[in-house]
Amino acid sequence: MTIKRDALELLAEMYNYKIEGKTFDLDEIMEALNFTTIRLENAYNYLLGHKLLTEQVRLIGTTLKGLPHILGLEITSKGIDAIEEEDVFKQNFGSLKIEINQNGHVNVINTDDSQSTNNISTPILSNSSYINAGNLNNSNIINHNIIDNAKRYNISKREISFIKNLSINLINRFGEKKLKVIAIISFIVSVITYISGIATTIPEVFHPPQWLPKISIDWMPYIMLLPTLLLGLGVFLVTIVKYKYESRCTNCKEFYALEEVGDADVKEVEAYEGVHQTITRTYKCNKCGNIEQRGWKVFIKKSSRNS
Repeated sequence: MTIKRDALELLAEMYNYKIEGKTFDLDEIMEALNFTTIRLENAYNYLLGHKLLTEQVRLIGTTLKGLPHILGLEITSKGIDAIEEEDVFKQNFGSLKIEINQNGHVNVINTDDSQSTNNISTPILSNSSYINAGNLNNSNIINHNIIDNAKRYNISKREISFIKNLSINLINRFGEKKLKVIAIISFIVSVITYISGIATTIPEVFHPPQWLPKISIDWMPYIMLLPTLLLGLGVFLVTIVKYKYESRCTNCKEFYALEEVGDADVKEVEAYEGVHQTITRTYKCNKCGNIEQRGWKVFIKKSSRNS
């Protein structure tokens, strides 16, 4: 049986022992890191959903969220170790201990006397071995429904034909470069105007540079409307240009080729601080027929969700 590579052994080889002559392909490393991260997130979400996390493990999980996979390698490894030490996790998935010998081999030892057949698996390489590991299931953690306390439902696809038509027409007429320049100028002028307004309103607190234009207090309500409009214009132009690249097919490289098909899938995982929401949309290329999925992750705090 082919077993996926896990970042724990890569960690041992790359950081602890640095085996000479061993090279690591980037895709190989990323696959191992992704797989290890899935193990951590599944275990983390299970314990989080049942409010069984210690403060130490919750901190590890929170820290991991914003880190790139390469930087989060050691935190991922430590996070898995910490979670697998939780009593409730042991009761459900057995108790495993990972040992790395001097040759860089990874031994996974089952310390559970009950010889549970519902153990969590630790993916290994061919030079790794299980000692008294019992009956392990490599897909146990990833596919076991009880671990995933997520709520799933569908929402309608977005109506963006207006943005698409504007993007095509404006870029064809004025050019992408001009729109970007106008957007940048709008942002700069809006910021300068806002600062001038603040300096005029509370001069004793904020002292602007001498070159900054002064605004009459009588014109303040009208002048402050200008940066708001300019800021809106800049955001609008950025959105127009951004859509051009978001609608590009990764297969045939054509712009404005991707169109959303079907309803979007929404996955919500309730956490201690709020809700982690993942929206997955499916797109089809109207040129080559290529189908691809894209996901967006949003964190909704409990306070903002309840308000």
